Amino acid sequence: MSKITLCDARGPLNDVTDKLSGEDGDLWLAAFKRFLRRENPWTSVGKLVATVVLGTYPTAAKLREALEAAGHKISDWAGDILAKTPISKEKAELDLFEVTVAELGFAQGAARADIYRRAVELGFAVVPAEAGALLRLQLGSQVKGERLLIGMEPLAGRSGDPDVFDVERGGGGSWLYASDGGAGSVWSPGDRWVFGRAK
Repeated sequence: MSKITLCDARGPLNDVTDKLSGEDGDLWLAAFKRFLRRENPWTSVGKLVATVVLGTYPTAAKLREALEAAGHKISDWAGDILAKTPISKEKAELDLFEVTVAELGFAQGAARADIYRRAVELGFAVVPAEAGALLRLQLGSQVKGERLLIGMEPLAGRSGDPDVFDVERGGGGSWLYASDGGAGSVWSPGDRWVFGRAK
């Protein structure tokens, strides 16, 4: 095997430098670090958290009834956007994956718009709002203190500001909450978002 010269390596090194200094530099840096540790740099991120069936309930009101009948609590803010949630007319399975902001390549945290953009680049999809309420129904044994933010198109809450669903379990039981869905709202590296992949 012939020895690699600096001239041979110049092209790939320039390419790496361009990628690291580009718009997605943090994603490329995370991949490069995995490569240097002899790990697969393209290991997919995200953990399957549930599979829900869109269109299970005919209306948002029926979906709310199912949540309440199962003992889940709904905050006033979540109730506002649940009432506006479009419901799928046909049944369709949707795999839901949780991923942290850091796993998406944002070690210092990121704005919601950037989180969504990166998730889509990695093969995830923004989910219908309905999926957030269905996930709340399915996660009866959610760990206390866990919070999952739903990667959905935000809906206007009671103040008119955009909100997203937030599936949580606290001391008071299991909740469907609403969180700030503004494009510029910043989330910490450890915050966990849920996106979809259609079956």
